[in-house]
This record gives sequence, C-alpha cells and structure tokens, in this order.
Amino acid sequence: MVGRKIENMYPTDVKKPSDEVVLKVEGLSVPHPTIKGRNIVEDISFELHRGEILGLGGLVGAGRSETLGAIFGQYTKNVKKKVYIEGKEVSIHKPSDAIDLGIGFVTEERKKSGYVWLLSVMKNLTLVCLKHLPKRFIIDVKNERSKAQVVFDRLKIKAPSLDTRVNNLSGGNQQKVVLGKWLLLNPKILFIDEPTKGIDVGAKAEIYLIMRELTEAGVSIIMASSDLPELVSISDRVLVISNQKITGELTGDDITQENVMKAAFIKK
Repeated sequence: MVGRKIENMYPTDVKKPSDEVVLKVEGLSVPHPTIKGRNIVEDISFELHRGEILGLGGLVGAGRSETLGAIFGQYTKNVKKKVYIEGKEVSIHKPSDAIDLGIGFVTEERKKSGYVWLLSVMKNLTLVCLKHLPKRFIIDVKNERSKAQVVFDRLKIKAPSLDTRVNNLSGGNQQKVVLGKWLLLNPKILFIDEPTKGIDVGAKAEIYLIMRELTEAGVSIIMASSDLPELVSISDRVLVISNQKITGELTGDDITQENVMKAAFIKK
C-alpha cells in the first residue's frame, strides 16, 4: 500500500555515532505534574553523543516527556538539573535559552504546540528563526520565502505551495513542517517526542530517513517514544525510565522489545 516492504521502513547501514559527548545531564529531578510532593523523575543523569539517536523508553507516565521538557526549559519550578553542552555548563531557564544554545524540540502534541494552524506552511517553517530575518526592523519576506523553500524541498513536504495553510495538510506533512522549522536553525541537538504519532506508515519511513540524515550530518537526537518497534529499530542506544529512575541502558543487540519491557517493569 505504501510502495515498500514494512521491514524496510527503518534506515540500514547506519553510521556509528561518535564517542564525543555533546550533551550531559546530571542530577535531573522533575516534579510530578499531578501528584503533589512527588517527582516523576528523581536524580537521573545521562549523556548524548554526537550523531547519536538516544531513545527514551518506559511505560506511559514514566516521565519521558517531562524529562525533555525540563531540560529544554519548559518546566522550571522545583526542577533540579545540571546541563553541559560540549563540556561547558550552561543555564537553561526558558525555551529561548535552549534555542540559543542550539537545541530544538519537536513536541508530542503538534496540534497544540507544534504549529499555528491558521498560518501558512511558510510562516510555520520560519516561526523560530524570525529574528534572523530582519530587514530594517521588518521581516525580509523574500529571504523568508527562500529559506522556507529550501526546507520545503528538502523534506519533500506535499502541499500545493508554501502559502497553503498547514491545517490542510496530512498528519505526516504537518509533522514534517514541525520538524522543518527547527532545521532552519541548524540545531546541534534535537529533542523529538513521539516523532511519528498519528501519521501513516509511509510518512513514518520518511521521518526516520530525515532523522538519520540529520545524525549523518552530526546532529544529536534524543527521541522519546512509546512505539516499541520504533524505539528499538531507530535508536543507537536506549534509556528506560521507570519509577523515577533510569532502570536500563541498552546498546547493540541488547536493544530489543523484551529488554525494554523488562527494564520498564523494574521496581525500586
């Protein structure tokens, strides 16, 4: 139906990530969003390497999204963390701090926080890079269109034109727009929460290919996913969160659905 075998959906012959540590997180604790006085993750630490896809696994409610949001600066109240980028400690108190440091974030709910549905594809693609498009205190529309066209073509977004409203696109093409807006900033690090939620199989394969093209170019990705086949097939390394802690770190042939689930059910 999608013109390819399902078993060929994931990229093969993948380049091994570098040993260079791009992002290091120490002592991350994040308050539980609904249970007062309890943390959803407690004192966790991990590293991300250059050109790596680091998968975050765990059961629903384990704290995958909260982990990414706290590092990115979406959540700050009572959050504890130390963040290092390329060996240097940095302060991230709000999303704009993270963006300035070269971090992008494709959020889980694209309709709520990924795009502005009333705006065109072009306007959505350039949302996070507007400050780089000024011309005497106004937006350089010609430059804006030129930059948006490059990403539009690169991601093969299926739309009549850049002026098409993004809510008229399929779910897969909406997700490409959400991803594409970060590519205009040339991020060093990209957080992706549920990268293929609500899109068809063909669009999934295209998203996976884009992710691998990014890592081949040196971008480092942390991907939170509840889709087990996706998690074990696209990740270079997997961290499993359960009961506030990292209960498993899987690499190589140990990255299997069975091992992810075993780690997800480990209790304190």
